Amino acid sequence: MSEDYAVYKSAESIQYFIYLWLNTCSMKRLIRLLLVFLILSLFISDCSLFENCGTCSLVTEVDGVETYRTPGIVYCDENLDEKKNSEPQTIGNRTTYWDCN
Repeated sequence: MSEDYAVYKSAESIQYFIYLWLNTCSMKRLIRLLLVFLILSLFISDCSLFENCGTCSLVTEVDGVETYRTPGIVYCDENLDEKKNSEPQTIGNRTTYWDCN
């Protein structure tokens, strides 16, 4: 048996399984399952639904001119407060601080 034929047969069997499952489920059950999946996906999604979240970037300035900024990263609750309340660090003419929105 060739490898292509095996892949074709496995894909065909998956399609047949989905076809049988959809035809044996009642529409009410299918709608219920979709609603449960939707509700669970809302609860499992990112922290912004239930927590205080924001995006923070680490910024470096040399002589008051921004020279580097990291991409924004999402922080929530205590981690966000820690970044917002952190003091700028200055070494010579280079200052690094967290910029959060």
